[in-house]
Amino acid sequence: RVQVLHPGPLLAVQGFVALVPEELTLLPQTGRTRCIVSFRGSNNMKNWMANAMAWLSEYHGTEERAWCLGCKVHEGFETAYGELRTHLWGAVLGPFQCKEVYVTGHSLGAAVATMAASDLRGSSEIREMGIKVPPAWLFGAPAVGEAKFVETLVKNTLPEEAPGAWRFVNEYDIVPRLGRPVYHHYGPEIFINEEDLSYTYCPKPNDLRCMDSVGHASLLWNQKASNHVSYMNVNFASKHLPGECRSANAAPEPQTDSYSEEDLMFSDSPR
Repeated sequence: RVQVLHPGPLLAVQGFVALVPEELTLLPQTGRTRCIVSFRGSNNMKNWMANAMAWLSEYHGTEERAWCLGCKVHEGFETAYGELRTHLWGAVLGPFQCKEVYVTGHSLGAAVATMAASDLRGSSEIREMGIKVPPAWLFGAPAVGEAKFVETLVKNTLPEEAPGAWRFVNEYDIVPRLGRPVYHHYGPEIFINEEDLSYTYCPKPNDLRCMDSVGHASLLWNQKASNHVSYMNVNFASKHLPGECRSANAAPEPQTDSYSEEDLMFSDSPR
């Protein structure tokens, strides 16, 4: 069972919320209703507009998001997430009744996934309902906010949600390196050697054993598209995805405040 988070009107980022079947053993068996939230990477010009809105702006402190007043984040990433937020929360709290929310994404999608994880963890409503947000799985993620934002996000991460995020970074992927030192990363880094897929684990950002071990000259010399779009031999470019994963892009529906039957897709097996 999958809820489509249809592209927003301005920046057109897309996502999905999947209800995890109880028999799926890839995730820990906790006896709680589990959901996976996935956000797509850049796929069109509107998405690239989100990437280009790279100035810091104040994190919006609405009633639900007042946990980080005065914090500053990437304008494009927060705006993109804001276009999907109502429908994400509707799926989590409504038909799916999620008790554990696993968040993932690639590139722009990983940035939006970080915003989603931070928003859910910072909500008193989510906490009062006993909903947990286990570590996010972020592939080729750009940094999303200033130091205060990351520090506050760490404080909002419960011990059972630690370390908050797993950031997978290819050896020569330039995207996770963009925006620093103004922008800061959240969560440990898994630094991947693209030739043999060996990896180095760095528990804190800016560890010289991980992506900061690659010099600027070497990084530029080895640039190619696959550095960013291919992780662990899986190409995340939309044209390489199975047809059923691309079908939602063909005729995106406008965002509404209600859920139509077309928004809910059902399957006898996990997608």
